[in-house]
Amino acid sequence: MQLNLLKKQLFNDVLISLLFRMKIGKHKDGGNDKLIQNAVILFSIKRAEYV
Repeated sequence: MQLNLLKKQLFNDVLISLLFRMKIGKHKDGGNDKLIQNAVILFSIKRAEYV
């Protein structure tokens, strides 16, 4: 049960980060884009580990 909750949370975080980087992509050129999206995904994974 707990594991399923974790997976769901991770999925939600990744989904949010995908939406987030789409927004960023519209406003900026590709420079910082990659860095930001990687940071968001890494943060999501780390957060899932500590919950």
